[in-house]
Order: sequence, then structure tokens, then C-alpha cells
Amino acid sequence: MFPKTGTMIALIAASALILVSDGCRSRARQSGARSVSASSKDAENDRKVDAKVAEAKAVAIRDDEFDLPFAKETHETYQMAPGARVEIGRFNGKIAIETTTADTADVYVVRSVRNPEDLRNRKLMVKHTPEELSLRMEREGRSALFSIFSERGPEKQRLVLKLPRKIDLSIEGMNGRVSIGEIDGAVSITGISGRVDVAQATGSAAIAHVNGKVFLTVAKLGPKGITVEGVNGGVELLFAGNVSANLSVEGVNGRVDPDLPNVVFVGERHRNNFRAQIGKGGPPIEIHGVNGNVRLAPIGARAVAAEAASTSK
Repeated sequence: MFPKTGTMIALIAASALILVSDGCRSRARQSGARSVSASSKDAENDRKVDAKVAEAKAVAIRDDEFDLPFAKETHETYQMAPGARVEIGRFNGKIAIETTTADTADVYVVRSVRNPEDLRNRKLMVKHTPEELSLRMEREGRSALFSIFSERGPEKQRLVLKLPRKIDLSIEGMNGRVSIGEIDGAVSITGISGRVDVAQATGSAAIAHVNGKVFLTVAKLGPKGITVEGVNGGVELLFAGNVSANLSVEGVNGRVDPDLPNVVFVGERHRNNFRAQIGKGGPPIEIHGVNGNVRLAPIGARAVAAEAASTSK
């Protein structure tokens, strides 16, 4: 016999209630699982951030006037061969290079940010062989081309390097002051937003696209000579000993003082466009497109000028 209609309806209602209850419990279990999983991920992320904060504070030498609140340092030493090439580029900050007679490169880089998580956005790229050392800052997960044209963002970098004197040095794309010690090799500096100061170069020097003053001391002029172009600031070139070169000046928006012995002007001389022979002539010294005063003088001229200025006060 089949159940009566009323009994049947009651059984169906009870079964539906059981199914609904089971479904709710199942969804609750799934929701709880997802909640636990999300909580675990959040906790793991928090631990990573905490570790990053602790790591970011571990800097041996701070520069409170330059560094942002959270900073992370990299300190490495690399073996270098005499005459090796060192390339440095794409840093949002300043660089100070001391040169020594050692055969190693001591590299100290400080990256600083306002938020420690921003340290993940960029990576220090190092390529090294005894004949070549390359240091560049790249955006994480982006191509080199993208890194060139993208905004540098909220991170600042500070480089303090000890390099062998006998190297060829190339620096490009620095958003800060560049200070270099004595180099017994070629020097190439381009794309700098800040003052450039080279204590001494032996050989050739090429300086271009600088938004700041340029100071360069030349111990010995190499066959390739010196090129200075596209500088928005004054330029001072100091020379050791007798100088023999061919000087070309063009497009200088300022005063040009070739304050060296044995300067003979060639052809017609204009205030900011002329050619001259220095001494017996020789390697080229080309100064083009400078928005500021230009001075060529003996190596002791800066010290003499500074002493005269101090005694006149």
C-alpha cells in the first residue's frame, strides 16, 4: 500500500529540508576552507613583508640627506684585470668612485624607498668577468627597452665604488651627481642629471648630455682627445704639463677662456665659435653646445683661483 497523500507530502518536505541542510553545511565547509586558505596567504604575505622591512633597515652607511626611510644594501667584490672595462648605467641616484692600485672592484649599492615593498619593483643587474664589469638597474619583469623609457619611480640608488685605476670607464643614465677619482684609461660619461667631477683622466674623455657643471682634469691627452657636448652648465678643463691639441669650439652660450700657453687662433674668431691650435697641435679637443662658461687652464688654476677668492674676502 502506498502512503496517504498527507503522509507523502510530509516525507517530501522532510527530504527537501535534509537536502537543503546538507547543502548549507557543504557550502559552509567550502567557505570555511576558502577563508582558512585566504587567511594563510595573508599571513604568509605579512611575514614576507615583515622580513622585507627587517632586511630593508640593514644598511651599514646611511646618508640621511639622500636615502629614503627604508634602505637595502648590496656589497660585493669582483676580481678585475688591468685595462678592464667598467660600465654603469640606469641608476636613479648619485655615484662616488674612488680609485686604487688594487686589482679588485669593491661595489657598494644602497637602494632606498618609502615603502619596503617597492624594493621588489627593481633589480640590480650585474655582469662580471675579469675583463668587464657591468652594473645596471632594471625593472623586474620588464625588458631592457621598457626600463630605459619608463619612469624611475619612488626608488633612489646610491653607489659607492672602489675601482682599479687602470680601467676604461663608461657611465650613462644617472639622475644625480657623478664624482670620479683618477682613471688611467678612457672615460665616457653621458646622460647625467647632476654635476660631473673627474679628478683625473689619462687618455680620452667623452662627456655628453649633462644637466650640470662639468669639471675634468686631464693628466695626459690620448690620441682620441676630448669631446664635450650638450652640457647645460659651466665646463672647466684642467691640464697637467704642456698641452698640444687642436681646439674646436662651437655653439657655446657663454664665455670661452682658453687660458693655456701657446694658443694660436685659426681663421676668424667669434666669441663662442672658433678654432685654435694649442702648442704644436695634436689630438682634438671639441666643445660643442654648452650653455655656460667654458675654461681651459693649467692644472693648478682651480686651487689658485680658490686661494685668491678666499684672500679677497
